[in-house]
Amino acid sequence: EIGAKHITAVAIAYVMQKVPYVFPIIGGRKVEHLYANIEALDIALSPEQVAYLESILPFNKGFPMSFFVRPLPLRCLSRYILKTMRYVG
Repeated sequence: EIGAKHITAVAIAYVMQKVPYVFPIIGGRKVEHLYANIEALDIALSPEQVAYLESILPFNKGFPMSFFVRPLPLRCLSRYILKTMRYVG
């Protein structure tokens, strides 16, 4: 739909369009990788295309956020609060 030859060019263009002052650190082992990276400079994604890319899979924050920030069931949360209040008070 975009007309890019390389999917990596679309990925780099997406990252560069997300926020204004992002400069992705890119690399490659072959000359073809460099061409794909340069191709990203010519791609402008529309808001609809960005929304489509973001709707494909939910964002996974990964480790350590997935380890430390877990939603607790309400009963576990209330036990935790009661335990910590006992030690504080």
